[in-house]
Amino acid sequence: MFDDNSDAYNASHLRSVYQTKNVFVTSHNLNPDTMARRILEWFVSTSYQILVLLDSDLVVAPRWLEALHKGLSHSKGLFSLYRSVVDWHKTKACGTFLCQKTSLGNAGTVWRRDIALKMLSDMPRRNYWIDWHKSGFDTDWSRWCNENNIPLEAVKQSAVLHVGLFGSWSGASRKEKAFGFPMAFLSEDIRLRAEEFMSGKVPTNHKLHLAAAAQVDMLWATKYVVVMPSVKRNNDTYLKKTLTSLEYAKPQNVEVILVNGNQPPEEHDFLNGWCSLHAKYTCVKVLPSTFRCSNGTLRQKLRSWRLQQAEHAAFAMQQFLITDAEYMIWLEDDVVVAKDLFSSLPEKDVVCLRSDGYCGAVAYMFKRWFVSKLVSAIETQKFSKPLDWIIDSIFWSEFPKMKKPRVPKVHHIGTVSTSGQLRPQTKTEHRLFTSKGSVGSFESDARSAKSPFKSNIVAGYHANRKAVDITYASLVLQRNVFHVKVVSNFE
Repeated sequence: MFDDNSDAYNASHLRSVYQTKNVFVTSHNLNPDTMARRILEWFVSTSYQILVLLDSDLVVAPRWLEALHKGLSHSKGLFSLYRSVVDWHKTKACGTFLCQKTSLGNAGTVWRRDIALKMLSDMPRRNYWIDWHKSGFDTDWSRWCNENNIPLEAVKQSAVLHVGLFGSWSGASRKEKAFGFPMAFLSEDIRLRAEEFMSGKVPTNHKLHLAAAAQVDMLWATKYVVVMPSVKRNNDTYLKKTLTSLEYAKPQNVEVILVNGNQPPEEHDFLNGWCSLHAKYTCVKVLPSTFRCSNGTLRQKLRSWRLQQAEHAAFAMQQFLITDAEYMIWLEDDVVVAKDLFSSLPEKDVVCLRSDGYCGAVAYMFKRWFVSKLVSAIETQKFSKPLDWIIDSIFWSEFPKMKKPRVPKVHHIGTVSTSGQLRPQTKTEHRLFTSKGSVGSFESDARSAKSPFKSNIVAGYHANRKAVDITYASLVLQRNVFHVKVVSNFE
């Protein structure tokens, strides 16, 4: 990540957002053209063979890595993942996968080491602050490629999309369309921004978009609140996965209430730290249970454990009822949330969100009236039934002939149930977390003491089956998973 001395971010913030230690900040503002050249100069000073240049206002498609590999096998010159259709980047002809171009821009270009080395040695540095009006860096190297018979190509169907409303010199958008980009996978707010950019509106209309986006955010905020009780385990691995995946999945304005059931609550340091560092997360302390049992038989301990679970649930649900939200998203603190959870939620009273198997008390969406009934039922039934039985009993009494609706967007990763037994994995969980060659193999490697990337990989994990082959840049831009072997090579 190369930052051109921006005033909006510092290196520490960028490291936390992009989950990498490799953040370089210039001592003064260089301008976009000089910065692009400096990145290429850095590239040839390393041992890397391929550089993919992504601007910070690009979105990558789910299959961008496949397009990159295919482009490298087809192209013998310089190619781009971004097929612009503006007049100044004309398309001369197209084959089955690549199109020949008269010129390319910096964004989305894929540089081979030998081409970058020769270009930099042939083209002396220029002061783009002074003579920017003559030509930009991308215009210069496009001309150099044409003069040296190096093909300029772009993928036929764009694998990256430009969503910034301002050009590299702060000019207004000029209808720079990315041909063939799969717009359907974008979330509503990103799609609105991209469509506004591609319509070529002047910058003043950006305020209209912000107003529209703010209105969408407010709708999310008044519709859903996420509630999650948590107690401190021996380590915070489960909780890190849960909160990281939730942060990537939830709309910005959705509130999250984290109920700290640990005693003493001050010792649940990861949960408390998360609330202090993340907006829209509120940590609420639970009063000590009068039924806590640290001694006694295993049966007595388990009964105490389940009783505390029910009490914490009732307290957490009461916190939800204080809000004005229509729906409560209920999560245990040992799950992984799919990134499209919120866009997949239906208008129903009760929805099980667990991927498959018995829903238990793992993950639900409850409408407000059902939460009120649950709170009352927990208070009266907590001594005779565990929480999951109480949820089932209320559901069957309200909907006696109805199968419980399910939206499989939350994956349970905890290994011990509240009965004290090892919890068997469902088919989906087995495929996602333990299957050889899938996300599971990466999960196993992440648990291995031999893996030097354990904490970073686990924190960045996102259970999305379609994301197995997507690497580092999409972890940043799409919040998806990257494979351990690829990360090893990256490091």
